[in-house]
Amino acid sequence: MDAMQECMQSLNACAMAAAMCAGSDMMHGPEMATCCAMCSNMVEMAQATLHMMMRPAGMN
Repeated sequence: MDAMQECMQSLNACAMAAAMCAGSDMMHGPEMATCCAMCSNMVEMAQATLHMMMRPAGMN
C-alpha cells in the first residue's frame, strides 16, 4: 500500500507539472493538457486500486 501511495503522489506531481506546462507553452500546450488528463486518470485508477486493497475482505 505504501508503493500505491507513492505512485499516487508521483502521478499527482506529474499532472500538476503538465498542467503548468500546458498553461505556459503555446506550442505544446494541447499535448501537455492531454498528458495532464492521462496522469489524472491514472491517479483515479490508483486510488480505486488502493481502496480495493483496503477493503475488509482483503485480496484472494
